[in-house]
Amino acid sequence: MRLSLIALGLLAPLPAFALTCEYTVECFEEEACQPTDFTIDIIPGDLDTLEGVTSGLAELRDVAGTQGAHYVSTDDFTVVENRATGDDTLFRIVIGPEGVSRYQVLILEGPLAVTYHGQCTETD
Repeated sequence: MRLSLIALGLLAPLPAFALTCEYTVECFEEEACQPTDFTIDIIPGDLDTLEGVTSGLAELRDVAGTQGAHYVSTDDFTVVENRATGDDTLFRIVIGPEGVSRYQVLILEGPLAVTYHGQCTETD
């Protein structure tokens, strides 16, 4: 599966650059985690930073279409969240130091959770 996230300024105060996040482990609820091959592309744009916190809007694109998202970034982490329009699903990407990342899909009805473990790296 391949998703693209076009963000208006992720990982500030670092310079804006594109990232590819590759997820290799998928964990569904309390079941044993399984190998996976899941990629998200992040393409930053304009930054809005106040007192060391960068925040703004983003677009989450996948095979179902394009949806808006919000992001918040500090020196230590970046969080991007999206709630699917007309759906009870929340999408959350967390990127920590050294690019370590978690991508969570939270289905509010149930509730159910799927977590992907991976790494984000700078791309051209």
